[in-house]
Amino acid sequence: KLQFLYLIGVDGGGRDTGPAQYTMLSFLLMLFGCAAVLLLACWRARKELDAEASGRGGAAPEDLVFVDSRAALAMPVLASVGLVAMYLVGTLFWGVVAAYSVVSLYTVPFVMRPRGGSGRWVDCPRLTAAALVLVWLWTGHWVVHDVLVACLVATMLCLVRVDNLRSAALLLAGLAAYDVFWVFFSKRVVGEGVMVSVATAHAGRLHTPGALLFPIDAKGTMQLLGAGDLAFPGIAIVTLLRYDFFHNANFDYTAAALAGWLLGMTVCNFALDVTHASQPALIYLAPGTLLPPLVAAWWRGDAAKVFWGWEERGGDEGGTLLAAMDV
Repeated sequence: KLQFLYLIGVDGGGRDTGPAQYTMLSFLLMLFGCAAVLLLACWRARKELDAEASGRGGAAPEDLVFVDSRAALAMPVLASVGLVAMYLVGTLFWGVVAAYSVVSLYTVPFVMRPRGGSGRWVDCPRLTAAALVLVWLWTGHWVVHDVLVACLVATMLCLVRVDNLRSAALLLAGLAAYDVFWVFFSKRVVGEGVMVSVATAHAGRLHTPGALLFPIDAKGTMQLLGAGDLAFPGIAIVTLLRYDFFHNANFDYTAAALAGWLLGMTVCNFALDVTHASQPALIYLAPGTLLPPLVAAWWRGDAAKVFWGWEERGGDEGGTLLAAMDV
């Protein structure tokens, strides 16, 4: 039994969650699980930064995906095309499962092993990845499912970079509008909730890849948390992590963004419980992620650097982050 909580919201008829105490425990499980995924991504991104700063490697330019303002504005359109394609062609579910399985053979070793490790195909991280994929395909267990999604999110946040926080803000604003349309208005266009249909697709034990699963009750009811609502705010968080790495040893802006994301998630859950209606989560998570670090930066006089770009290395050894995007 599935109820879609995060990108879409609680199922329109409400939730069968058992006693109130267990409902709170299930919410805390989801909240701490999401926090663990974001912290894993930050930890892995920090290892990349350490490798880059020490000259020991880090991500090669050809492995990185750079997102500027124009690409950020185009993302909601591309996401809508992909969503509609999956809605219209139901057989794409198995194509997504196959692609997700193959991608996991890269993302799990990426998270487990720093760059510069063994280049052999047969090694512990890759064997672990293969075992996890096989267990997921065979059992569909939610814990294995979530481990694979967590590795996917962490890898994405290491390899996708924006030129400044402005581009991250544009990306989040556009995707929040995307959320609002496909959650609230798609029924008026096609007669049913497109995102609900796609997000809750499943076959046997397998559920939609790209969404975290959390149990609500002992009956097997699951709440789904879209990975995009971790990954896209996570792009802003990791961008602030890069700033903190070079200019703020206390990592205050990163901590503020993480705390804001958790606050936004809490407010989103509160709105779901009050309205018993679907909620586009990014309208809560985007301001929650961006406003606390921007207010802190304004208070310290760093707002222009944080928002528009900054120097990652001083002197003649490097340039601005924006210049680095041209590598």
